[in-house]
Amino acid sequence: MIRSAEEKHLYKTAIGGTMEKLPYPTEIHHDDIFEDEEVYTIPEECKEEVLKKLWLFDNIPSIDETRYDIHERRSFQLKDFQVIRYEEVNMIVSPYYFSKGGTILDFLRNVDDGISIEVINKK
Repeated sequence: MIRSAEEKHLYKTAIGGTMEKLPYPTEIHHDDIFEDEEVYTIPEECKEEVLKKLWLFDNIPSIDETRYDIHERRSFQLKDFQVIRYEEVNMIVSPYYFSKGGTILDFLRNVDDGISIEVINKK
């Protein structure tokens, strides 16, 4: 299911706690089917810093890398990511999040053999 509570709770478990709110303005994304969600408006010049701060996995990628959203079945530039606030956690999500629900847990790297495994970095 897209934008599922289960996936959000898995994300929260991976983070292992709560996070301070980021110092950027937010907007509420309204939806007729799913709950309203708080979305940060992050200036382009701050996106790399935010990516480094919130990246869950070892080996923080370049903001210019391409990732594949398994829910949307489309690639995107990491610099196009969004951040939502959910139950005291800041979550990196795909630019397609409001269509199919892809979070950082659903991003694959484009690698030669087509396999992408990333290890969650317990900070």
